[in-house]
Amino acid sequence: MKKLFCIILASLALISFAACSRGSGDRPSGATPTPAETMRDGTYTCRVNVTGGGELTFHDTAQVVVKNKEAVAHIVCTDRRVQYAAIGETKIMPDGTEAGTAAGEIQPGQNKDYPTFSIPAKFDTDITVTFYYTADNGETKQADFVFNIPAKDAQFMPDTSKR
Repeated sequence: MKKLFCIILASLALISFAACSRGSGDRPSGATPTPAETMRDGTYTCRVNVTGGGELTFHDTAQVVVKNKEAVAHIVCTDRRVQYAAIGETKIMPDGTEAGTAAGEIQPGQNKDYPTFSIPAKFDTDITVTFYYTADNGETKQADFVFNIPAKDAQFMPDTSKR
């Protein structure tokens, strides 16, 4: 009888352990996955809502690349005076440039018309980015902008390079 009781108790413990370990990674039970977690890897065209002050303007659409459940938005500033951007203490150079490059100097891979910035993106979440630019009087100025990329507007762009 004692043996049977131990077997039943061990079986219940294993069943409880198996049920607890079936969760979805680090996400708490019942939590909703983020849009980047539900989107397949690839490139999306997305509308970008931009608010903020300053003399700079931005394209209202961006390419967003999702890879391994992480998203990066390629934000295009329609002003060539931008030197760099920052999120908190993290400095972000225009795509194709290196730190220390003179503002306005075209680098390989950079959008030759306007500077493009690769910003870590979270869909449906406000992201504050500070842009540093050269004003008309030659001074470096800064302006804060808030970007929001609605996941519902994301349009998947099929990879046509393999055809």
